[in-house]
Amino acid sequence: MVSNPCEVFAEEKQDNSPPAGLVDFAKDVQPIFAAHCYACHGPDQQESNFRLDVRSKALGTADLGDPPIVTGKSGDSPLIAYVSGGNEDDLVMPPTDEGQPLSSEQVAVLRRWIDQGARWPDELAGDDSLTTDHWSFQPLTDHQPPAIENSWIKNGIDAFILRKLNENGIEPSAAADRVTFMRRIYLDMHGLPPTQRQVQAFVKDRSDEAYRRVIDQVLDGAHYGERWARHWLDVVRFGESTGFEVNRDRANAWYYRDYVIRPLATLPKHAPLCSQTSNGIGASVAHPTCQCRRWADFRRDEAARGRLSELL
Repeated sequence: MVSNPCEVFAEEKQDNSPPAGLVDFAKDVQPIFAAHCYACHGPDQQESNFRLDVRSKALGTADLGDPPIVTGKSGDSPLIAYVSGGNEDDLVMPPTDEGQPLSSEQVAVLRRWIDQGARWPDELAGDDSLTTDHWSFQPLTDHQPPAIENSWIKNGIDAFILRKLNENGIEPSAAADRVTFMRRIYLDMHGLPPTQRQVQAFVKDRSDEAYRRVIDQVLDGAHYGERWARHWLDVVRFGESTGFEVNRDRANAWYYRDYVIRPLATLPKHAPLCSQTSNGIGASVAHPTCQCRRWADFRRDEAARGRLSELL
C-alpha cells in the first residue's frame, strides 16, 4: 500500500537522472576543440608542441612550461586563461587570424569540464603512437660492434665506421699528427684554437693516456659550455636586446644565457640535455628552482612581444 505516490515518483525520478551539470566530453568538449583548436593543435599541426586531439598530449605538458590543463583546477589551467583572454601575456586563443574566439558559454563548458576532473573516455583517447621513421625517434636497441680484425680500430665506434668504409670500397684516412689533432679538437669543441703551450704539452706527452687527457681537458674547459650553448640559444633566438626597431636592452637576459652555459660547462656531459628538456624547455617541474624557471621566463617574454609563432 502506497501512502504518498508523489514521494515514490520523486524518488524514482531522482534515481534515474544523471548528475546535474556533468559535462560530456564527446558532446560538449570535443566539438569545441575540433571547431576552434584543431587547426593549430590537432593531428596536422601542433603549435607549442601541444595537441588537443590526443588525450595523453592534451593532459600532458607543452612548450610554455606548466600543463595547459590542470585536472580539477580550471583557475590554474593556462588553457582557460588563453581561451578567455585572461593570461598575463595578453594572448588570446585562437588568434584572430586563425579562427573564431570561444564564446563565454563555451569557456564555461571547458571550465566545468576541467573542474569535474577533465574526464576523457578511453574510446576517444586518440592515437599517439609513433608515425615517423626518422632515426632520432626510434627506440634504443643494443648494437654490438662488428667483429673486424684491423689495427686501425681503437674502439667500438671505429669498427662501425670501418665496416661502412669497407662496404663502399674506401680506405680509412691515416691518423692525423698531434698538432693537427689538437687544432681539430679545440676548433670543433671550443670554437677556438689551442694555445701554443697546450699543443706543446700534448706533443711531449707520450703516455698511453695522452689523448684521453686532452679530451677530458677539452670537455672540462669553460669554453666548451660557451661553444655548445650557442646551439640552444640560437634555437630560441636568444638576444640580450629585443632586436626590433627600438632594440632595447633586456637587462636580465644574461640569467638565461648563463643558465644554459653553466650546466654544459660543469655537469656530466649527458646531464644538460636531460636538464634542459625536463626542467627547462617547456616541461613542468614539480618543485622548480629559479634556474629551472629561466626558460619559461624567456619564452613568456618572447610570447608577450608577439614572436611566439616565430619561435615555434
